[in-house]
Amino acid sequence: MGVIANGPFSKGLSKYKGEKMKAFEEYKDMHIEHSGRTDIKRRYSVTSDILSYRRCPRLYGVQAEMGFSPAQPSQMYVGSVIHQVLDRAHRHYSGKLGEKYHNNIPSDDDIAKYFNDVDQAMKAHGIRPFNKGLSAYVLETLQRFNRIEGPTLYPRVKDTEHRLQSDRKYYFLYGVVDVLVSTENSNSGDNSVEIWDYKGSKHPKSSTKFGKKILEDYTFQMLVYSSLFKLRNGYYPQKGVIYFLGELGGKNQVASRPADAILEVPLNEVEMERAIKSFDETVDEINRSRESDRWDPPRDGKETAGNETCDACDIRASCPSVNYPSRIP
Repeated sequence: MGVIANGPFSKGLSKYKGEKMKAFEEYKDMHIEHSGRTDIKRRYSVTSDILSYRRCPRLYGVQAEMGFSPAQPSQMYVGSVIHQVLDRAHRHYSGKLGEKYHNNIPSDDDIAKYFNDVDQAMKAHGIRPFNKGLSAYVLETLQRFNRIEGPTLYPRVKDTEHRLQSDRKYYFLYGVVDVLVSTENSNSGDNSVEIWDYKGSKHPKSSTKFGKKILEDYTFQMLVYSSLFKLRNGYYPQKGVIYFLGELGGKNQVASRPADAILEVPLNEVEMERAIKSFDETVDEINRSRESDRWDPPRDGKETAGNETCDACDIRASCPSVNYPSRIP
């Protein structure tokens, strides 16, 4: 130990301590003002933030802000399975899952395999259907979509999970287009494309107040996506298309596309600018709710939130806007 203490190591350590003390003496009286807050830009999604908050701020606050997961995430299950299985179907046709599949429409067995893979992965993350009947319904719907739409849609697909983002003044706005599709009868080299979004539900009825609101929300979604698409790609899509797979399911043994399966959203710059402004306004509302820690439900309850949202809500028994009886699990 004596050799080490008196050797080069000891001298280097003494020099280090001396420099450290010198720096301390030089800066010990320095005072740095602290603002007391750190502003970090949050990311806001069209669907999981803006539309969810508009539907029910109370439920959004519990899940997005407080971090509680739904006890029965069946709605999440249906939407996630549909998107993931169809993404595999598109990749199958494009050859990304193997060159042998290139330009081949997936069979019913292929769709069943992709469904089972996704289903097992979802269950491993605690997301599952409320019964086996729902799983069978979703699989049958996906197989029917593949048979009806695959031959004409898959060859037109240019991209899937097309990610979009905009750096706003106080936040990041982002979204994901399910499918980017070449416009029919267009030249492959031009910029004539459509943005498609898949919904697992049936086409909302415009004759009801809630149905009309949902259609407005979906139109808003397509307008925002189109604005973001222009920022990323330098041109606007020709139109937005929403496909309601619920129109293919159940007892509807359809062999061709039902009229209500498609909602086409025409696009124009004025409406897109209004949609972005409306997005900003909702972000401001979310921030006010966060600052005041008040997440109030919609005053008209189910007319805004919808039956499916309210029926699946884990905190519905204490909701001041909807009269639900208490229930013991």
